[in-house]
Amino acid sequence: MKIIISYIMTVLVLFSSLMFMQEANAQTIFSDVPKTHSAYKEIMFLAEKGIAKEFPDGTFKPSTNITRLDAVRMLLLSKEITDFSDVSNPGFVDLKPGQNGYEEIAKAVDLGIIDGKVNAQGQKVFEPSGNLTRGQMAKIFSIAYEFEGYSNKGFTDVPPSHWASEYVQLLANNKITFGYSNGKFGVNDFITRSQFSLMIARTLDESFRVEPETLKPPTGGITYPDGWTAPVLTSKWSSDLAKNFETLQNELGFTNGGHFYGIQGASRAIVVNGGDSQNEVTISFYMWDGDANGQIPQAYRIPIVAKELFKLYFGDDAQKVWDYFNNNDIPEEFTANGRKVKATYIDIDGSMYIQVGKKK
Repeated sequence: MKIIISYIMTVLVLFSSLMFMQEANAQTIFSDVPKTHSAYKEIMFLAEKGIAKEFPDGTFKPSTNITRLDAVRMLLLSKEITDFSDVSNPGFVDLKPGQNGYEEIAKAVDLGIIDGKVNAQGQKVFEPSGNLTRGQMAKIFSIAYEFEGYSNKGFTDVPPSHWASEYVQLLANNKITFGYSNGKFGVNDFITRSQFSLMIARTLDESFRVEPETLKPPTGGITYPDGWTAPVLTSKWSSDLAKNFETLQNELGFTNGGHFYGIQGASRAIVVNGGDSQNEVTISFYMWDGDANGQIPQAYRIPIVAKELFKLYFGDDAQKVWDYFNNNDIPEEFTANGRKVKATYIDIDGSMYIQVGKKK
């Protein structure tokens, strides 16, 4: 039987979504940074100091790559720099007086923290909406906080001849950064808002300078024009239900302990809950790829995240399940990865509800 996924969420779903988000906000300042988040303490530490601030939708977007402008803003706030009077024009062709972020960027240039870059046309630019790399982060942190001393810690991707080597070693010596478990620093990787927050927290409070037990390389895929980097699943399914929810949260960007995946305009686009005696989990899709009028621009993320979600629960059969959904032709019952799956279209709220049977 063919079941078509609804493209528009109903008022009932939006109301339920609001209730869930209010409950989440009762536990944490940001709706997408639950207490179980790996950087929860550091982000809350910065929030209390007014350094980490929420977006209009109440999120912090910890897994999103930080923009160069936001990095400058957080860095200046961490140094308690708020006076932007009498700044000099830094001369960036992509940043004019009166433009958003102009004063902060100009102040950072005056202080010698940043100097921008040169584009292909030989023009001096800053690219405020561009993403910051970990190597660039090491440089501006080292300059802003005048770190001293060099570490003998070697990173396979940062040889002594690399332009960022000096800055990376300064941070390593002061335990601001530890690198990845594979021996790399990730010098060319974009740094996320969560990772950037860790660096600031460690800089301001030495109690945060404790090497993580495991620090994995970023698992992001393609970075889209709006700055969102698609998550890529690296962990495998576990017989421990709680570990799977941790994987959803830590690797795929789900919130509230790994139960909700939301986007701006649809805070519960995907919901994963525990099952019962017959089913391991239930998954509800309240939308797939948005409406034809583009009223929810971030909706394109849902099928991308769903594909990774299917990999966790359906293993080698994930592609088969993906095809069912992507072709809008979902059987009422099917088997995938040794599991019996039942799909039900809920007409009242336009959602697709699937019961994922326990693995045989």
